[in-house]
Amino acid sequence: MAKQKDIGPHCTESFMFKDQLYYYPSKEWFISQENEAIGVNLKSIMGQAKLKLEKYNYTQIFDIKEASEQSTDMKNMKVAGVVKFIETKISKAGNTFFWIGIVDDRSFIKAYCNEDTFKKFNMHILKGKCSLFNISVRNEFISFDKCVLMDIVPFKAGYILQIDLPYGMFTTAIKEYIEDELDVTIRRGNVQVYLRTYGYDLFIDPTYELIDNIFNRFGVKCNIRKINEVFNDDEIMKYLEENGC
Repeated sequence: MAKQKDIGPHCTESFMFKDQLYYYPSKEWFISQENEAIGVNLKSIMGQAKLKLEKYNYTQIFDIKEASEQSTDMKNMKVAGVVKFIETKISKAGNTFFWIGIVDDRSFIKAYCNEDTFKKFNMHILKGKCSLFNISVRNEFISFDKCVLMDIVPFKAGYILQIDLPYGMFTTAIKEYIEDELDVTIRRGNVQVYLRTYGYDLFIDPTYELIDNIFNRFGVKCNIRKINEVFNDDEIMKYLEENGC
């Protein structure tokens, strides 16, 4: 049998063919190749973080790039993007520093990261993964001093995942599917799952992929909705009290 090689972060499953070991590239690899080939992504590069990001009002990478080009200073801006590359450099004084390429569906920047910051947050600076960066721009120079993987950032409070099962129909199959996939393909989180207006004791980190999977499997639409789009004022207060919001 062929010796197994280090396949890196962009390969997942493998198969054997005539004593040779082959690997299936991951979704992130295909998206990266698409960006390299045509300069943009036809499918969002933000992956499972896309739905979560839409609920936050973070600064866009395009705005950071524009501020740098126009010599506009900005400080402590929350910016989400996928790490495209990590370059290690040595200054003339012999100090190690890093250039981190950060990309989203619209734009790209290269941000400076000093050695201390990299040592502290390197577990959150992973090629092909989406992170939230605390970015500043000064004299056209882009840098960051903190970051965290978007997988860890909680979904914005006040939202539920509502299963829009038509009235007159009832099934627990969707709930059971979500429970079976918890910690497998679905992360636990702070978004409560509802069947219409009935709340399950089930809290997840929802994604567009999950919503698509439920529709493809069960033919049922799910939506992320604010609490006040589903309940009246009294029901909202009861929900907040029961869930410690």
